[in-house]
This record gives sequence, structure tokens and C-alpha cells, in this order.
Amino acid sequence: TKEFFKFQSSIFLIRFHTLGVSDTITKMLKDDPTLVHAQDITSGYTALHWACKHGNLDLVKLLVCVFLFTFKK
Repeated sequence: TKEFFKFQSSIFLIRFHTLGVSDTITKMLKDDPTLVHAQDITSGYTALHWACKHGNLDLVKLLVCVFLFTFKK
């Protein structure tokens, strides 16, 4: 179902940050900007939490921009 796909996509988004797959993350967020709010089911962290924790400044900037875009709506 659509909800299951969204859940799986959010898991991939959160995990891709460690692989440095920014093109994939950018495409996923373009397809569904609400994924920026997705949380890891174990830790409760979002992709933004993980990006900050691992010092990935480029991903932090991208995620903050997407968050502000979705928050504005």
C-alpha cells in the first residue's frame, strides 16, 4: 500500500545519509518532501538528526531547506 511504501522510503532516506548518496536523497525528497519528517522507529531520530550527528553539513542544509518548505505550507 501507499503507507507501507512511504514507511519504507522514510527508512531508506534515514539510512542513505551514512552512504553519502545525496543524489538519491535529493530525488526522494523531491518526490515526497514530507519524508523529511520521517523518524527512525528505533531511535526516533530523523534524517536531520543523523546528518548532524555525523557532521554531514551538505545534507543538513538540504534537509533544513526541505523542512522549511514543508512547514511553510
